[in-house]
Amino acid sequence: MAPGERERDRLVGRRVQRSTGGSEEQGGWLPGGALPPDNLRHAASRLGPFCLLTLFVMAAFAVSRSHESSEVIETHGLQPLAALCGITSILSSLGLFVLTRRRPDAAALFLKLGAFYQLLMAFNIGLLYHIGMWGQAGLFKGWSGVAAWIIIFSVVIPSSPARTLAVASVAALMDPLALVITWAYGNTMPGASQLPQMFVPTALAVVVAVVAARVNLRLGRAVHRARELGSYRLVERLGHGGMGEVWRAEH
Repeated sequence: MAPGERERDRLVGRRVQRSTGGSEEQGGWLPGGALPPDNLRHAASRLGPFCLLTLFVMAAFAVSRSHESSEVIETHGLQPLAALCGITSILSSLGLFVLTRRRPDAAALFLKLGAFYQLLMAFNIGLLYHIGMWGQAGLFKGWSGVAAWIIIFSVVIPSSPARTLAVASVAALMDPLALVITWAYGNTMPGASQLPQMFVPTALAVVVAVVAARVNLRLGRAVHRARELGSYRLVERLGHGGMGEVWRAEH
């Protein structure tokens, strides 16, 4: 690589670091800082539809398990808990959907709210699962959907690896918390040999989420760097043809 090219790449890297909140190497495996602008904008735009889809999936799951769950809820006085789960899921999902439609320019705010949404829904998913498994401590039928929720959320709504680790770790704790709450209402606590089967996959989901966040961040910064040409930044493609493409750039 020629000296001039190395100097250009070094300057481009500095601009990427300023615009994305850190370099690729910052923090080792857990770099912090903001997402590249394109990643941030795309993640925020997906949050609203994703919340709506999550609400529909949870409603379908609740309806499919309504026969088993309704008897447990009535017998053990879980009506307030079930109502709280349903109300918070509906209000938070619809609220974020409406908010993202009305304020498309507040991407950073939406991702912060999305972190709280991830925690809330992780608890509700764990609660629905443990209510559905009421009294079946001796029958292991798999783990709750919290593990899948952590991975899916981190892929669809990416964040920095450091924030992903923090939020996903707390989300993983919502699963045993939901179990303890149902146990306080009279549910049977699984045996010690079953607890690793139930919660180790959720812990592994945190690792997968962090790896996915790191890959997404590296790719986003690579794309951002590739769009930096010397002292110009590619903004919008104006047209393309057999001889190449025409872009609008900013100095």
